[in-house]
Amino acid sequence: MITLREFYSYYIQKSIEEKNDVVQIASFYEIEESVRYTLSEGHRALKDIEKLESEKSLIIVDSLKNYTKSEQKESDRSFKERMVSHAKKIGKKGFSILGDMGAFYFNGRIQDLVEYELSLPRKYDIDLKGFCLYHKDDFNRLTREQQQKLAKHHERTMEIKSHF
Repeated sequence: MITLREFYSYYIQKSIEEKNDVVQIASFYEIEESVRYTLSEGHRALKDIEKLESEKSLIIVDSLKNYTKSEQKESDRSFKERMVSHAKKIGKKGFSILGDMGAFYFNGRIQDLVEYELSLPRKYDIDLKGFCLYHKDDFNRLTREQQQKLAKHHERTMEIKSHF
């Protein structure tokens, strides 16, 4: 959790304050209030979380609610297009999503997870950046073949090792 918090707090702070993006974080292993606390404390603290959320520059959602909807792939694409449009309307450059995939494991929907991931474009043709976040133990529950398919499908992959 410490490593994940360091990553998302750094990324969100840089994206909002320096890159002028709208950011959504869908967390699974911590509640929304904990994410807010992490983003409002410490050396990477955002200045006014409430204001950022009210103007929809920062969107904090529960991954379980976000990824258990029975929506079509097109409505997922439509949501992302609407969010990029929203970002542009409020003077932002683009939209970033940090999505924790743990909800799929919690609901026993590993095949749905693989299908969802493979339905995402390798690279977006709109001002959108997406990060699919996995706990290493969750990712290791995928078969080697599934892991390789997902890694090859994405434009970039990275592993963040804990220094603790």
